[in-house]
Amino acid sequence: MTQTTALSPEPPVIRHRSWVSLLLNFEPAHLLVPVIALVTLYIAARPVSDIDTYWHVLIGQEILAKHSVTGLGDSWALFGAGQGWQTTQWLSEAGMFLLYRAWGWHGITAATFVLSAIVVVSLGWLTLRGRPARITVLVYALEALPLSDLLISRPQIVSLVFLLWLAHIGRQMSVTTAGPRPVLVGMVTAAWANFHGYWVLAPAFLFLGTLGALADDWRAWPRTMRRWVPVVLASLVGGCLTPIGVRGLLMPFRFHEATSAIIEWAPTTFASPGALGFLTLMLLTVWAWARTRSVVPRSELIMALGVFSYSTIAMRNVVVAAVLLTPLFADRLSHAWTHRSAVSRRETRALVTVIVLVTTVGSAVVLTKELRVQPLAETKPLGIAAYLHEVPGDKRILNDYNTAGPLLIYGPGNIRLAIDGRADRNGATWIAEYQNAMALRPGWQVVLTKVRPDYAVLAMDSPLPHVLEKEDHWHVLMTDQGYVLLAPAKPRP
Repeated sequence: MTQTTALSPEPPVIRHRSWVSLLLNFEPAHLLVPVIALVTLYIAARPVSDIDTYWHVLIGQEILAKHSVTGLGDSWALFGAGQGWQTTQWLSEAGMFLLYRAWGWHGITAATFVLSAIVVVSLGWLTLRGRPARITVLVYALEALPLSDLLISRPQIVSLVFLLWLAHIGRQMSVTTAGPRPVLVGMVTAAWANFHGYWVLAPAFLFLGTLGALADDWRAWPRTMRRWVPVVLASLVGGCLTPIGVRGLLMPFRFHEATSAIIEWAPTTFASPGALGFLTLMLLTVWAWARTRSVVPRSELIMALGVFSYSTIAMRNVVVAAVLLTPLFADRLSHAWTHRSAVSRRETRALVTVIVLVTTVGSAVVLTKELRVQPLAETKPLGIAAYLHEVPGDKRILNDYNTAGPLLIYGPGNIRLAIDGRADRNGATWIAEYQNAMALRPGWQVVLTKVRPDYAVLAMDSPLPHVLEKEDHWHVLMTDQGYVLLAPAKPRP
């Protein structure tokens, strides 16, 4: 028997065409929606917390000065000058520098907060629109709250907006007969590719959806191919319309190869709150499939299995995977739990009043926090960075990996770092050697010989600064926010 993607045997999911019609279907569970959104935004209203934000701004400055995306950041790197490192997110970085030039670091945090609000609201729309709130509010909570960890001042936040769009398009492949126009998909993917490297998920995800559509009804393969292959190709071609062209397709492999020693790129353990939330949604979806009275479309199984496999590759993929499967989670759980609370017109008016009140008061609290944010309150070690900036002459620095961005906050000047946050530029070999040196593993002296540092900026809980001070007679110049600045007993020859 030929399988179809229609879900008609299940209770229908109401699809509202406007927010006005949605207002007519309020339930008590909708009261939780603004609470979840505002709590997420309250967490997102914070100082610059990503260690790479600072050099992203400097890269943006170089892009606008050189009109190139190649060979950037050589001025502050001790090694690899002239190797032609290329950025995959030039438009985000140029935008970050323009924001910094216009409004300083407050401009960076304000733009991050605005994008965070767009993501949180869009996620709510994608999750709850036209579905019973009693169950979909759980989906929203398990996705929105962990998402707060990604709502930080880095180019990746722009990708979250595009990922929500991609999740919507991917669900269309399973439940509708009409797909998006290839030209539109190509244009959106082209824009995405110039903002951030996550664009490669678009052709991969759409290809996965195409395989699912073929599996659902293989006899209709000519129609499926005509409908979806142009969309997949458009996303692929659009993503290559960047200054680095088709080489952008290879960047995920370069990152994966170079980031094995970095925590956020480590294999997923499903021990974090976000990973546990995603795993919970996957298990609930399996439960919903088991309860269905009809055959589960193969497209759903293929999509869920493919995205889940992607989530296991690295910790940073988990929340992204959850976003991509948002419509699937919401639809399936809505079908499994179809009960809607009966709400009278009077109760609806009361619900609307309470929701407006909660949203108004909560928004005031969140905006007040955002306006009071001191952008550099979490920048460490700011005092050491200021000290080194004032020291004249060329400075070769043996730095902790997490200090690279903050040490550049006042500009590169004559500061030359042994390592920075560009893992694909540093390479897996150098990152591994460097981390071994920080942990005093065999061969750590080789790294010091290569760097020949004038200063060392290291975490105080690391064993290396203690050995440098006690055995090699380095001098402690200052300590600052958990880091120590040391200078060798004898100046570099």
